[in-house]
Amino acid sequence: MKNLIKLLPLSISCLMASSAAMAAEDTPTINFAGRIQADHTRYDGGKYPYADGSEVRRLRAGFGGNLTSAWEYRIEYEFAPDEPEVKDVYFRYTGFANTRITLGNFKVFSSLDELTSSNNTTFNERSLANAFDTQRRTALGYQTWGDQFSFSAATYTREPNNLERGTGNAARFIYHPTLANG
Repeated sequence: MKNLIKLLPLSISCLMASSAAMAAEDTPTINFAGRIQADHTRYDGGKYPYADGSEVRRLRAGFGGNLTSAWEYRIEYEFAPDEPEVKDVYFRYTGFANTRITLGNFKVFSSLDELTSSNNTTFNERSLANAFDTQRRTALGYQTWGDQFSFSAATYTREPNNLERGTGNAARFIYHPTLANG
């Protein structure tokens, strides 16, 4: 009985420590994000009468984070001068190894040009081929990957900012060959 009494506080301490570690892992998080993209022109005169000017191309604000260790979320809105719109609003399940399941409004898995953030592109504008992409849609998406491949698929509906676009499916498979010496 004395040993039980001695072990009881130790057991309770271990239980509290493990539950605190689990709680820290499953505590919801929030990360705020945003960006401003602006243009400015300064003209020093000459033969053509151009004017100086500035323009805010876009201002994007949002937040995202984890609800638990297996659930992520993201909400992002763009305040563009001509077309303010919802960008990302989704929940993502990451509880399986090398797998993501996403539900909401997000970039449909199509061309690499569309999937690359405008923060990481070389030029201000995307290529002409990007005009034919599906871009962001309300969808159910599945992604999986390994050392030499990745696969993504989604079934999507209309986008929330444009009810005229139709529904569809998209898939993307990438194979990464291994290069050997010699």
